[in-house]
Amino acid sequence: MKAVDFLEEVWGDEEAFVDLPAKTNGQWVGAIIRWPANGAVARRIRSSVRDGEDLYFSPATFNRARRDAEEVRPTHWLWADLDQVEPDTLERLGLRPTSCWQSSPGRYQALWRLTRKLSPQVQEQLNRSLTYAIGADLGGWDLTQVLRVPGTYNHKYTLPVGRPPKVRLLWHNGPEYDPKVLYKQLKKLGRAVQPSSGSLSERANRDPKHPRKDAGRRSSKIPPRAKRLLRTRPDQVVQGERSARLWELECLLLEAGHDEEQVYDYVVDCAWNKWSSVRSGSRRLKAEIKKAAAHVDGRRTREAPPEAADSPSQQEPFTVLEPKPSGLPFENYANFMAKELPTPSWLIQDIWTTHSQGFVAGEPKASKSTITLAAALSIASGKPFLGEFKVFGQGPVLIVQEENDPSDVQDKLRKIAHHLGLIRKGREITVGRAPRGSLGHKVVHLDLPDDVPLAILNNWGFDMADPEHREALEAEIDKMRPALVVLDPLYLMVGTASMRNEQEITPYLKWLTALRFEYNCAIQVVHHYKKLQQGGVSSGGQRLMGSATFHGWLAAALYSEALEENRASYLRLRVSREFRAMPPQQPLEISIKMGKPGSLVFEPTVRGYDLSEEVVSIVEQDPGITASRLCELLGVDKRTALARARGSGKLRVERGKRGRGYSHRVFPAGHDGEENE
Repeated sequence: MKAVDFLEEVWGDEEAFVDLPAKTNGQWVGAIIRWPANGAVARRIRSSVRDGEDLYFSPATFNRARRDAEEVRPTHWLWADLDQVEPDTLERLGLRPTSCWQSSPGRYQALWRLTRKLSPQVQEQLNRSLTYAIGADLGGWDLTQVLRVPGTYNHKYTLPVGRPPKVRLLWHNGPEYDPKVLYKQLKKLGRAVQPSSGSLSERANRDPKHPRKDAGRRSSKIPPRAKRLLRTRPDQVVQGERSARLWELECLLLEAGHDEEQVYDYVVDCAWNKWSSVRSGSRRLKAEIKKAAAHVDGRRTREAPPEAADSPSQQEPFTVLEPKPSGLPFENYANFMAKELPTPSWLIQDIWTTHSQGFVAGEPKASKSTITLAAALSIASGKPFLGEFKVFGQGPVLIVQEENDPSDVQDKLRKIAHHLGLIRKGREITVGRAPRGSLGHKVVHLDLPDDVPLAILNNWGFDMADPEHREALEAEIDKMRPALVVLDPLYLMVGTASMRNEQEITPYLKWLTALRFEYNCAIQVVHHYKKLQQGGVSSGGQRLMGSATFHGWLAAALYSEALEENRASYLRLRVSREFRAMPPQQPLEISIKMGKPGSLVFEPTVRGYDLSEEVVSIVEQDPGITASRLCELLGVDKRTALARARGSGKLRVERGKRGRGYSHRVFPAGHDGEENE
């Protein structure tokens, strides 16, 4: 059977997304494809075989273009990485797979077809029960598991003649199974996993001389220190120690002789597992255990005395090829062009692009936080930003703010929410105590509809320099899956790192970029302008405080500058926009009537910013202003400022004397030119 025919039988004919990731040089390269694929899958298989890649497939199909447990569709398949379990033993258990293939010499993978589709939650429970029953790889039952594609090649191994072994399909005509009958069969074997069964940490309290039935090959003892850590209750965990204790526990179990699968089995439900509340926690925990295993093996190698090499007669018929550390996961042209990558789109029309990282920046008191709060509440509610700009990517929002007083944040949110029609006058906002395990000590409860998912962390002392803080925020992002994450402001969240030092600041930017790609969310960072030197002219990204790396990092930005305004209770802003993936946008002029604290007055007006009108306004208030000062106030170069002044029809430009200290001056057209001399 051809690989394409095999995959067609597995995935069926319903429209969905499928994943055919490849591993090359130790790196994963994903390939999400819309199914049915019209030849894209065949091209993917051919190119992977031609380029010597290890090709995998996910038996599950997905609602959206990402391999995520939340997007898994109902399926009629169970799967397992049998590892070294011989298929003949499954025959004796009455669990012959529907499909079985040899992934490498002596190792197998399999699928079991069910008579009806199961929801992802039920399928995962039954799949785990099956894995434990047959003694398969304990890390291979999750919803997003990938298996090797029959008909391709396994480049992890090499045969004596130098050829990689072929992934060989053994059969594809096995029986189908009724889910209820299968579960009863597993339960009869005493190996069905019950949802209400005790945690692994509780089971670890039992006498190690009497291991669990599903422990398979487990025979190593548990060190006393590891037992104490496994018995730790959640309320005994000390905040800030989870990472260190989890690493210690993993190393203790590995040093005692347990393999990676057994260690995962022990620690996945223990109180120290910092990934327990993260959707991708299983993958992250496995990756950490693998690092711990490498660490322990390296220590053993350093401590062990040198030994003679094995004789040729003792060697395996094939050897493991270690990935080259310098290898990079390049994709060939055909694979890259066959990918269905999303077209750049707007999260908020003309204001922020989807899944973009960037800054809302400006001088102090330029209403940066007001802009971010208004954008955040619009995205969470789906209401137009400032009543003008449509939201295309409604979704949850996380706000971490360390600069403003919580009462000020609450007051602004009340005003904005009232403007959007989300609360009525008289509704209150309460501050409550955060539940155990939360990131902060207090929670602000907005009296908003239940479908407005907005969460705020106020003045908690969040610091990206603290690994525990980063892990806690990532756990919240993974749990909430926000469309937008707001960090306000940057300079209070990077520890002692210098804003001007590229080496110190780049790791934080790389972490934020990783969050953006891992969780498909937009990152909005509030930042300040640097002080403008006298006579200097710069604008937008050039004025970001600190390293020039900031301007290179951003994919979207809003630059806010306060304009002079005599009327009380009014904000008047010029907001410039910069987007990497969109055409250039003209600045906006935003006027906001802002009521006193406690009131609900918030009345924004948006119009296109007219630089010529702003030039006229400044000159009328300060006749004879120098061109240098005019450029400084406008944030534009001298040529632009003078061109707008001459083209307005309302101003007159006089050329000053040549030499240092002299400049062009600008007057109203009918002015005699005597002021500011």
